[in-house]
Amino acid sequence: VEFSNKSTEGIPLFNYDPLPDMKNRIRLLRLFAGPPENPHVECKLFEGEFSKDGQLIEPGSNEPKPGSAEPNSDESIANGKSSNDEVPASEGTSKTAPPPKVFKYEALSWRWGADSSHQILIRKDTNLTRKPAHQQLVWALKYLRWVKEDRILWIDALCIDQSNTIERNHQVELMARIYSTADNVCVWLGIDDRESRLAIKFIKDEVMKLQQFDGLCEKEKNSEKWQSLLSLMQRSWFSRRWVVQEIALAKKAKIYCGPDQIDWDEFAIAVELFVEVETATHRLSEVMKKDQRYYHVPGWFEYVSELGASLLVQATGTIFRDDKRIKKVTKVDPNSNTSQINTTAPKSNTATTSDLEAEVVKRRPLLSLEHLVSTLSAFDVSEPRDAIYALLAIANDTSPLASVKDGNGSQSNVSQTQEVLETFTIRKRYIVDYDKPYEDVCKDFITFCIDHSCRDNIASTRALDILCRPWAPEPISGKNVATGKEDKLSMALPSWIPQLSGASFGMIETPGIRSQKMDRKNADTLVGYPMIGQRNYNATQTWGVDRSILKWKKRLSEDPLNGKGQEPPKTNQDSSNQDSSKDPSNQNPSNKGSYSQSSSDQNASSSQNPSSQGSSQQDSSKPGKPSKKPQARNTDQFKGRQQPGQDGQSQRTRSIIPQQRKGLGPGLSSHYSMYVKGFILDTVERTTEASQNGAIPKEWIDLAGWKDPLKENTDVPGEFWRTLVADRGKDGRNPPVYYAKACKESVSKGGLLAGAVNTTSLIHNERNSIVAQFCRRVQAVIWNRSLIQTASKRLGLVAKGVHKGDLVCILYGCSVPVILRKCERPKAAKEIREEDQYGGSGIKY
Repeated sequence: VEFSNKSTEGIPLFNYDPLPDMKNRIRLLRLFAGPPENPHVECKLFEGEFSKDGQLIEPGSNEPKPGSAEPNSDESIANGKSSNDEVPASEGTSKTAPPPKVFKYEALSWRWGADSSHQILIRKDTNLTRKPAHQQLVWALKYLRWVKEDRILWIDALCIDQSNTIERNHQVELMARIYSTADNVCVWLGIDDRESRLAIKFIKDEVMKLQQFDGLCEKEKNSEKWQSLLSLMQRSWFSRRWVVQEIALAKKAKIYCGPDQIDWDEFAIAVELFVEVETATHRLSEVMKKDQRYYHVPGWFEYVSELGASLLVQATGTIFRDDKRIKKVTKVDPNSNTSQINTTAPKSNTATTSDLEAEVVKRRPLLSLEHLVSTLSAFDVSEPRDAIYALLAIANDTSPLASVKDGNGSQSNVSQTQEVLETFTIRKRYIVDYDKPYEDVCKDFITFCIDHSCRDNIASTRALDILCRPWAPEPISGKNVATGKEDKLSMALPSWIPQLSGASFGMIETPGIRSQKMDRKNADTLVGYPMIGQRNYNATQTWGVDRSILKWKKRLSEDPLNGKGQEPPKTNQDSSNQDSSKDPSNQNPSNKGSYSQSSSDQNASSSQNPSSQGSSQQDSSKPGKPSKKPQARNTDQFKGRQQPGQDGQSQRTRSIIPQQRKGLGPGLSSHYSMYVKGFILDTVERTTEASQNGAIPKEWIDLAGWKDPLKENTDVPGEFWRTLVADRGKDGRNPPVYYAKACKESVSKGGLLAGAVNTTSLIHNERNSIVAQFCRRVQAVIWNRSLIQTASKRLGLVAKGVHKGDLVCILYGCSVPVILRKCERPKAAKEIREEDQYGGSGIKY
């Protein structure tokens, strides 16, 4: 029923009652039974409380209540309890204190949306109220509704007062307990269609029969079935970031698509087999070529491994380590003295505290927050801050903590005891605060990643790699979906916050296909992902981040709308990570200059070598030009790197920032600076056009000095083919020696006379697996990148937009070089004085 339906106009709107104890209490939803033909969805909200032993019980049920109703009485049911959702605990029974009533419930996982055009009816006391709801949520409740029994659910959109930021912060802190305690997670994919019905039937009846699997991968008649499975995997639910936590924490899960159902485990097996076969052999794409309906699109399943469904199945298998051999003694019958060994999750309704504690102990998180945020960037969020907050509960180094503010709205300090105890724990408290400006949330995440890396001397040499991985969703101006308040952008995101516009893959409109297809958008990041003991490059050798220099400075400049200047708040904006060491060379810089990032819309300044140290700075927007869509930070790959401090220019630098920045639009006149240390390695001398769709432009071959590449007796220059593959194979190790031969073959047969080597055509049409493997690696490295030559005749790959004269720099703690550009406009005296405290020279240019 739509919210505007005249038959319900007289029903008052629903209002939430505040939770008395937000640290331990949640709301549950009783979905009242009803026939499928009933268009209205009726429910009731009631409260549950997490006890100290991890059970969800009725609030206050541990305390004796004189004259309280029996569990199955009318009074008990009216208060949100019935015999099918409460279970007497097996221990603690006494004459004065009855056993706590334990709630059994399921959690709903669905695709959020801003549209609230439909409604549900909520009973509140003796009154009936109505609440706006998304159409998909209403459909989910209609299909999940039982005919004869009520169903107890936890649904984030209904059980949390989304307009109450304080409550939302606390509920995010409890999210891991909510999903791990639920008996089942119901995954709602949406209304069924012909393809979804075919896909679910295909999984149940054919894919799960492994003895027939090879035939499924070869026969043309199965092409439509594989296409239907792909369509199911592309449902919007699989692109939502919160689902990673919801599935990873679930005891068990079931997928619902209209009236059809399938266990999550069966679906996950089908996805794994699909991805494994296509990635290893591309056999399924070959099957699609046999069907006249699909043959016109080469590589139909080319990047199926990058779909959200594939990444989700892969992630849920690696996020936790389960040890199901942990044994717990469980008293099954509270009236019996006997006990038994329980090695699995509790199945009876008499689950005791020890059962639940055993389940928690069995699941140990394995991956860091930095790793999760970096690798799960394919999952989107409706609230940008959730790119981080949605993963806190499943990371091995974080534990979500709701923001607690005093009467003045300032963050309250935690107790000194908590601070001391935390130094002995691996998982650190991470503040969840939806009121904090988005750029500060991003800065806190980067700070956390750098701090975590700096605990290890080896990891500190790649601590700044987080600046080179696209992970941050674009900021959204308008109503905050988490708080319901207006989110005003105070600035464009600075260049040291790499945005998802630079992500390697995305859903793209493809000719010949009626829907979007997962395809490559950009080259892969060269820094790789933060795995223990693994790194692709080592540009800084043993030089890690200098934490005495690492600082941030946020400046809120004059607003062009009202002409009023704003000073940055006296909080942790001017933050730093300092050690006790002092660098005497900071007192006598040898050279001075100012630099900005090479991207056309971003600024950054450079750095210097160990013999003449100082700060480098990166800022949010280029002065004097309108701010366009922020771009991800550029990363580069160079041959013949030098050891830091040798044959590099010793350069002390400062960014040049005007006091007022015009042309950035309302509220975008501010900027954010990051101070780091490094040195200038080289200067960009020549640039070329960017690679389109992974093709190798003829201009690149000319720049590399490869003369007569089509003649059989000419060899490909070693530095050229190594640059094309970033001097690595697909596994991140040294490239195979046959890449040189494959490069020669690719140039000979790839259509160079037309202006570029068409690597996509070689992959799909040449029928040479060696050439195809080489071209896929080339595409992963050069897509949308440009080839440059430096003043020292080095070849390098950079993001498009790099200009002649830009600087090739090494930042201590970053495993690859970066490109910085000199900023030409002078800065105000006030800003120079502010930067003096960071080791600046105070010179105005």
